[in-house]
Amino acid sequence: MARRLAVSADGRSLAMGMWNGAVGVWDLQNVQLRWQSKGGPHTGHVEALEFARDVKSLVSFADDGSIVTWDAGSGEVLNDAVVEPSYYAACAPDAGVVVTGGKENQVRIWDLQTGQPRGDLLGLPRGASSVAVSPDGQLIAAGGGLTKEILLWDRQTGAEVRRLGSTETCTDSLAFSDDGALLASADPFALPGPAQLHIWEVATGVLKASFPMPFPLNASDVAFTADGRALAASLSRCSEVWDLAGREPPRLFPASPLALVEAVAFTRDGRLLVESRDDGTLLVWDLRTRQPRATLWSCPAGEEAETTEWVAWRPEGYYDCSTGGEAFLRVRDAAGVLHRAEEYAEVLHSPEKLRSVFAAP
Repeated sequence: MARRLAVSADGRSLAMGMWNGAVGVWDLQNVQLRWQSKGGPHTGHVEALEFARDVKSLVSFADDGSIVTWDAGSGEVLNDAVVEPSYYAACAPDAGVVVTGGKENQVRIWDLQTGQPRGDLLGLPRGASSVAVSPDGQLIAAGGGLTKEILLWDRQTGAEVRRLGSTETCTDSLAFSDDGALLASADPFALPGPAQLHIWEVATGVLKASFPMPFPLNASDVAFTADGRALAASLSRCSEVWDLAGREPPRLFPASPLALVEAVAFTRDGRLLVESRDDGTLLVWDLRTRQPRATLWSCPAGEEAETTEWVAWRPEGYYDCSTGGEAFLRVRDAAGVLHRAEEYAEVLHSPEKLRSVFAAP
């Protein structure tokens, strides 16, 4: 299952960081798995993941303290380093750093190439339970478990820039908008009252908006659209999308009764929402129709496997897959009987139908 998702700046690639430490990249133009790692360097859960702006490389951090820089096209490991383990991290490839919430009250900055510390950011009365780095790499935000404020620091000087006040009890997730103007914070256990999703103006520290969330839920991930007009959060058994201009009511995208939503990401054009679910799939939603458009799945790669098999399919039954991926796919007929997909390949195997999901309208 993918714990973290990231979409490249050109919109052509979707990266996933797994609970088992694997990292992979989907080609969204051709709707094919480009590569997926196996056997390291990560041995823990992937806690942070980010493409470089030139989309040539990808940086991931796992809770075992490993930092890996990948070639985004091939999956080759370009560099790896080991730092202090942490469950809370953010990657800033273009700034050359990874930021972690320390075991004590500091937020620590690490050089992603050497693994050497670049400095500590102080001021949180308790340890950080969420961290984020602005897209330009200049600001670092952090909030804590029972910390009632979110702190912003200048990455280069380490100086505290401002504090964002909050009456809530914790900050579960943080995310900057693509232009760095807004910061979203999820407070899932707000007392008294419902859980809240807050939108802050970074330049002034002004609280721009607050949205109630279903309570009590774990907002494990939040993400803006590229234009900053909408925001999504993963809320245990569903994800929810808010129109920040207030023109539309919140849109709820429920998962199946047995599936949990772990991470969310928008495609760059803002038309589609990708959910990572604990059944190992990535579900792609159409935001306008609120209907699922496609499902992506890759087989967990073992040490003995030479390649990672993958399958992508649409609700109508059209699919594409790797050479061995068809063996994992079944087709249910009108009577409810399951058949091997290869029996229907002539009709349903259609890479073009999958590509049309992500193609610009």
